[in-house]
Amino acid sequence: MSDIFTIRLGFMKSFLLKAESGFILIDAGYPNKEQKLWKYLKKKKINPEEINLVIVTHGHFDHFGSLAKIVEKTKAKILVHENDQEMLKTGKSGEIKLHTKWGKFLEKLMGKRMRKVSVIPIKPDIVITDDYSLEEHGIKGKILHTPGHTDGSISVVLDSKIAFIGDLTHGFPLRGKTDFPFVAENLEDVFQSWKKLLDEGVEIFYQTHGKKFNRDLLLKRLNERK
Repeated sequence: MSDIFTIRLGFMKSFLLKAESGFILIDAGYPNKEQKLWKYLKKKKINPEEINLVIVTHGHFDHFGSLAKIVEKTKAKILVHENDQEMLKTGKSGEIKLHTKWGKFLEKLMGKRMRKVSVIPIKPDIVITDDYSLEEHGIKGKILHTPGHTDGSISVVLDSKIAFIGDLTHGFPLRGKTDFPFVAENLEDVFQSWKKLLDEGVEIFYQTHGKKFNRDLLLKRLNERK
């Protein structure tokens, strides 16, 4: 199994995976959080230029806000799904749809602010349209298209049956409870993506906002939504 490092870049978590040569970063955090990454790498004695690839799980500002500055220093390639590439190119998250009581709470608290956030635009290097093997990047695993949170949401699935799913689920910030996302373009697509990951045999799920959890919990949530 690849070494997994968890890094907080604002009110979210990015993940760093050790590859055969260098590292892969999953998501780039809120705007202006790159210093947190440099501090973490220094603590772990990792050279920023060892990061060869940044995978953006979807095109919301909290996942690519610091991307341009991170890539400027690391020279890493950027990978994103074609359905979300325009968000990176324009620096804008696009439409944000909120659901559930927590979504309504966020709407009142910072809905307008969320929709106005823009970040430094950047052009991706690798635009995928379907499943994508990570073998050439030195990792035993692949990327799956798992839409629902956004049209271009993707998940990184390692052969060790671990998945990094971006915002396909949300853990409530103060409790870590895992549920379906209170931000989602299409909830039915979310549930279909859950099924896809379960069918893939994933055992452990790493979410961006909340704690990691096992497949039994996701199965429980899925059954509750039927």
